[in-house]
Amino acid sequence: MWFEILPSVIIVMASVAVPHGIAYIFNKVLNGNMYRRDVTEMDQKLQYLRDVRLTNDAYKMAGLENIPDGSDEEDDCEFEEIEEECDEEEES
Repeated sequence: MWFEILPSVIIVMASVAVPHGIAYIFNKVLNGNMYRRDVTEMDQKLQYLRDVRLTNDAYKMAGLENIPDGSDEEDDCEFEEIEEECDEEEES
Protein backbone atom coordinates (compact mmCIF):
# COMPACT_ATOMS: atom_id res chain seq x y z
CA MET A 1 0.00 0.00 0.00
CA TRP A 2 0.92 3.67 -0.18
CA PHE A 3 1.86 3.91 3.52
CA GLU A 4 4.77 1.52 3.00
CA ILE A 5 6.80 4.40 1.60
CA LEU A 6 6.40 6.51 4.77
CA PRO A 7 9.45 5.08 6.62
CA SER A 8 11.67 5.83 3.61
CA VAL A 9 10.29 9.36 3.31
CA ILE A 10 10.83 9.99 7.02
CA ILE A 11 14.43 8.74 6.83
CA VAL A 12 15.20 10.94 3.82
CA MET A 13 13.58 14.02 5.37
CA ALA A 14 15.44 13.47 8.64
CA SER A 15 18.77 13.05 6.86
CA VAL A 16 18.19 16.37 5.10
CA ALA A 17 16.97 18.27 8.18
CA VAL A 18 19.34 16.98 10.88
CA PRO A 19 22.57 18.63 9.57
CA HIS A 20 20.90 22.07 9.66
CA GLY A 21 19.77 21.54 13.23
CA ILE A 22 23.20 20.30 14.29
CA ALA A 23 24.89 23.30 12.65
CA TYR A 24 22.50 25.64 14.48
CA ILE A 25 23.25 23.98 17.82
CA PHE A 26 27.04 23.93 17.30
CA ASN A 27 27.11 27.60 16.24
CA LYS A 28 24.90 28.58 19.17
CA VAL A 29 27.16 26.73 21.63
CA LEU A 30 30.54 27.67 20.13
CA ASN A 31 29.89 31.19 18.79
CA GLY A 32 27.00 32.35 20.92
CA ASN A 33 24.85 33.05 17.88
CA MET A 34 23.08 30.85 15.38
CA TYR A 35 25.17 32.05 12.45
CA ARG A 36 28.62 30.92 11.48
CA ARG A 37 30.03 34.44 11.78
CA ASP A 38 31.90 35.04 15.04
CA VAL A 39 33.29 38.49 15.83
CA THR A 40 35.28 37.80 18.97
CA GLU A 41 38.66 38.06 17.22
CA MET A 42 40.04 41.13 15.46
CA ASP A 43 40.37 39.53 12.01
CA GLN A 44 36.82 38.28 12.06
CA LYS A 45 35.53 41.64 13.28
CA LEU A 46 37.26 43.39 10.38
CA GLN A 47 35.80 40.90 7.89
CA TYR A 48 32.35 41.51 9.35
CA LEU A 49 32.77 45.28 9.03
CA ARG A 50 34.09 44.87 5.46
CA ASP A 51 30.98 42.91 4.47
CA VAL A 52 28.75 45.53 6.06
CA ARG A 53 30.60 48.28 4.20
CA LEU A 54 30.43 46.51 0.82
CA THR A 55 26.91 45.08 0.87
CA ASN A 56 25.17 46.83 3.80
CA ASP A 57 24.34 43.34 5.09
CA ALA A 58 26.84 41.18 6.93
CA TYR A 59 25.05 37.95 6.05
CA LYS A 60 24.63 38.54 2.31
CA MET A 61 27.15 36.67 0.17
CA ALA A 62 29.50 39.01 -1.69
CA GLY A 63 32.24 37.92 -4.05
CA LEU A 64 35.25 39.67 -5.49
CA GLU A 65 33.07 41.60 -7.94
CA ASN A 66 31.83 43.77 -5.05
CA ILE A 67 35.30 44.87 -3.96
CA PRO A 68 36.43 48.07 -5.72
CA ASP A 69 39.50 47.78 -7.97
CA GLY A 70 41.30 50.97 -6.93
CA SER A 71 42.16 52.04 -3.45
CA ASP A 72 40.45 55.30 -2.53
CA GLU A 73 41.96 57.46 0.18
CA GLU A 74 38.57 57.63 1.91
CA ASP A 75 38.35 53.84 2.13
CA ASP A 76 41.85 53.67 3.61
CA CYS A 77 40.92 56.28 6.21
CA GLU A 78 37.75 54.42 7.16
CA PHE A 79 39.69 51.18 7.58
CA GLU A 80 42.34 52.87 9.72
CA GLU A 81 39.67 54.54 11.87
CA ILE A 82 37.88 51.24 12.38
CA GLU A 83 41.14 49.52 13.24
CA GLU A 84 41.99 52.26 15.77
CA GLU A 85 38.53 51.98 17.37
CA CYS A 86 38.92 48.22 17.66
CA ASP A 87 42.39 48.64 19.19
CA GLU A 88 40.97 51.05 21.77
CA GLU A 89 38.22 48.55 22.66
CA GLU A 90 40.77 45.79 23.16
CA GLU A 91 42.93 47.97 25.44
CA SER A 92 40.03 48.87 27.73
